[in-house]
Amino acid sequence: MDLKEKYSETKFILGLHNYIPVCPEVFYFKLPEQKVCTGIINGADCSKCIECKGEHLKDDLGWRIYSTNHKNHPKEWSEAMGFENLETTIVKNEYQEYHNRFVSFLSKMDYCLAVSQRVSEIFINNGFNKDNIRVSYIGTLVADYQRRKPINYDHDTLKIVYLGYANIYEKGFSFFFDCLKNLEHECASKIEVRIAAIGSKKFDYTLLDKFKKVTVTEGYSHADLPDILKESNLGIIPVLWEDNLPQVALEMIANGVPILASDLGGASELCESDLFKFKGGDIEDFNNHIKHFLNNPLDLESYWEYHHGLTTMAMHMEDMKKYLFHD
Repeated sequence: MDLKEKYSETKFILGLHNYIPVCPEVFYFKLPEQKVCTGIINGADCSKCIECKGEHLKDDLGWRIYSTNHKNHPKEWSEAMGFENLETTIVKNEYQEYHNRFVSFLSKMDYCLAVSQRVSEIFINNGFNKDNIRVSYIGTLVADYQRRKPINYDHDTLKIVYLGYANIYEKGFSFFFDCLKNLEHECASKIEVRIAAIGSKKFDYTLLDKFKKVTVTEGYSHADLPDILKESNLGIIPVLWEDNLPQVALEMIANGVPILASDLGGASELCESDLFKFKGGDIEDFNNHIKHFLNNPLDLESYWEYHHGLTTMAMHMEDMKKYLFHD
């Protein structure tokens, strides 16, 4: 912030694309309860969270505070924030200090640009200055190729797809798997499931034998996406944490696949219809949505009526100029 004082006419803009200023654990997700945080972080919850993971404060913040050889080369920004003085013992007040320093730091920015409305709400609810927080959806290269294809519905078969990570609990794959296990056989027999996720092989797919077809691959590359998604009817974003704006959601939509998204995080903001949003972590609500689309496949087309397009890089740059050159 010395630069801000020296160059007072210069605009300083910070992108809020994760929760580091709010949560040292980044995910804004409480352990051991395994649920999203709510309200202002009070330090006590943070201590319990890190204790659950068996980590100390400096170990947990290490890669953000220090460079590769962290014992000898502290980063300048961590010195400016005073983080090099934090004790390795977990103390409630240290987390409060962490929070207070970031609130003060961000308040000095001209603008803080949240990548979704939900991210904006979380920062404001946690005591950050609402007057300089704006919502600016990130630009993505895949938006240049976005297409809205007709739903390729094969008679009585609904084809759903999950992309990303199966080995990170917060991403929701385990929840998705439980939803599939709980779906009635009559419905499951009319559904094809496509999974392309890192860590997906460790699950027992014999538990899903009632489905018409289940295809599993260990992860994917961007080059694989057109082939994976070409016959998919519905993408699944079952996140259990306030996922800022999942890239997989943008990739599915860009390839013409509507998404059914958890109401946690920013993915559900990409469509204004409640048909494509379910209560995060609620198996019954998720399966009710799946059954609706199984019985009313033409409703899948309505996604595009309530989706206003992805943000291209060019659009994002124009939005940035608005904050840089206009008050």
